[in-house]
Amino acid sequence: MIPRNVLNYFLLLFAACLNSAESSFSSSMSETSRPRGSGAFPANKQKVSIFGAAGYLGANCFGFVQRAGSIYGTGLGGVSFPRCIGATGFAAQCLNKVLLRNFKLAFAGEDSIYLTDMTDVNYIKRRLKGTDAAILGTVYQLEKRPVTSNTYEGRNPNAKTYEFYLDDRRAGRNDVDFESSFNIHLDLFRNTMQACSDAGIKHVVVIETPNTIDVLRRECTKILLEGNVPFTYLRTSDEMIQLNDFTFESGIRGNLNMVSSLVKPGDESDDLWDSFDVQGDFTGLGKTAREDMAAVAVQSLISLDWSKSRILDVRTNNLFIQTDLTHTATKPPKFDKEWCVRSNLLASRLERLD
Repeated sequence: MIPRNVLNYFLLLFAACLNSAESSFSSSMSETSRPRGSGAFPANKQKVSIFGAAGYLGANCFGFVQRAGSIYGTGLGGVSFPRCIGATGFAAQCLNKVLLRNFKLAFAGEDSIYLTDMTDVNYIKRRLKGTDAAILGTVYQLEKRPVTSNTYEGRNPNAKTYEFYLDDRRAGRNDVDFESSFNIHLDLFRNTMQACSDAGIKHVVVIETPNTIDVLRRECTKILLEGNVPFTYLRTSDEMIQLNDFTFESGIRGNLNMVSSLVKPGDESDDLWDSFDVQGDFTGLGKTAREDMAAVAVQSLISLDWSKSRILDVRTNNLFIQTDLTHTATKPPKFDKEWCVRSNLLASRLERLD
């Protein structure tokens, strides 16, 4: 029979070893696969605003954030969030059209639509009140539309403004030529970033849209580097395409490769881009879905450290073949625990980048 004092010694030794193993495992998890973004503190719901959510890419960002906010573990959410930052009442119509189709009858109510005078930094700042993070673009599709009544103070009721779409609205007019509107887009970006800084935004995700010419890319990056808001600059050298059969249930469609380059204090815009492969492989074969880019933008908020700035380059090796969701099964698949199907693939890759 083992003496009681010896037995107690071995029990204490076993408990100490177990605690050490758990501590080592937790440390290992924190260094490798645990989220460092909003998902690190899921109970603290971080509130997100999307600029240009009337556009197809922006609407998908809105839909993914909306779904992520309904699922515990993402750290995103909040009453009346996500928030669509648009210019006219037409933004709500465009946004809900995409949500209805791509997110199975999802809807953005009036309390989520914030009409904003994008020429006024203070106006933008007020519309960002309560926001923790923002998603925006470098270049938007601009369409001139009547100012919605009772919105912009002091405006002529017959005045018009530019509705801005991230990054495209199907069948929409492009009332400003991309190449000749450099100053318009740059001023829009500068006003947005100044308002984000003044509003105390913790992190921004900037999506480089296809019509971003090199000189504008460098100027936008210069504004980001001179500011005090940490950022994730998301881009692809692939052709950006739209999937006609997409729903959130079909999930991530591309086999994505992602490379992150951390931005250090003192970095210059020209130096960053002179050393960066912005052209890709020159084959023109790469195609990345807008829906996948939207999912990467949202997952970066969940997984990546908000205190750091980075350039995140995304490229697609090939597209997945869509799963037939109409197949007959004893139990139909459930999607109530995933904000985007296969988003775990994005999480596992992003959480190892920084």
